[in-house]
Order: sequence, then C-alpha cells, then structure tokens
Amino acid sequence: MRSEIADGLKRWKDFSGRSSRAQFWWFSGFFLALPLILQIPLWVVVFVFAPGPGALLPFLILSFAWVILIPAQISNNARRLHDVGKSGWLMLLPLYNLYLYVQPPHEQGKMPSWYVAEKVALVFIFLPLFGLLEGDVTTSIGGSITWLAIYLTIRWYNGKEKRKLLETP
Repeated sequence: MRSEIADGLKRWKDFSGRSSRAQFWWFSGFFLALPLILQIPLWVVVFVFAPGPGALLPFLILSFAWVILIPAQISNNARRLHDVGKSGWLMLLPLYNLYLYVQPPHEQGKMPSWYVAEKVALVFIFLPLFGLLEGDVTTSIGGSITWLAIYLTIRWYNGKEKRKLLETP
C-alpha cells in the first residue's frame, strides 16, 4: 500500500511507463481520500476553536495542496492505460477509460481475450450517438440492442475458449 502510493508520488511527472492495477487503485484512493481525511480535523478545529471569517483559510490551503496532486493523478492514469496497451489520451473518454482501468495488463506479444470484444464494442458505442444526433430514437435503441447482442456473444465465446483451455490437460 505505501509503496504504491509512494511510487505514484515519485513518478508524478513520468507519463511514460506502466502502472499496475494495484498501483493505480491505491494511488487513486489516496488521491480521493486525502482531502476527506484531512478535512475532518480541520472542521473540528476551525468551528470549535476559531469560528469566523478566517475559518476559510485552512480549507483554501488544503484545496491548494490537493490541486498540487492533480498532475500525479493524471500521470498515474496515463501509465495505467499504457499498462493495458492503450494511449494515455484515452483517459479523456469518460466511460471507456473506466472500462480500461479494470482490465488486466497487456503482455507484449500476446493478444488478450477481451481485445476483439473491445474493438467491436467501441464501434457499436457510437451507433446510438448517430441516431440521437439525427433525432431518430429507433436507430439509437436498435444500435444499443445490436451492440449489446454482439458484445455478449463475443464475451460468451471468449469465456468458452478460456474454459476449453483450462480443461485440456
């Protein structure tokens, strides 16, 4: 736990390389929990001992300290996407990046079983968007159903292949 967080803090300006899932999630948890953990004592001290307009100063300092950690979190995100075998710029896609953050690492020379499903899913994600832009609700619903059917079929097939590999002696 400490080594993952320390690694994220040391490599705050390193946008190349890789971060494992453990490194990514521990540092992300630290990044999100730090302000909450530090604010609880601040609330007690400020509102019990020093109420008034000057009470906002510690919160502004804490906010500034948290903003300093933003480049470390961005580099952590980019390294995690590199570990999956993708470009770090994909962190700008809101839902797709969450899907990639939970994926297993991409080993050089091996194509993971989810690779084909991911490519097909990525293509079919945009079909409903085109239908909504034109104002055609049936196209967007049809695109979503098509995407879901193809994604589930490929996922089922990949699971079947995994089971077959595990059963062979």
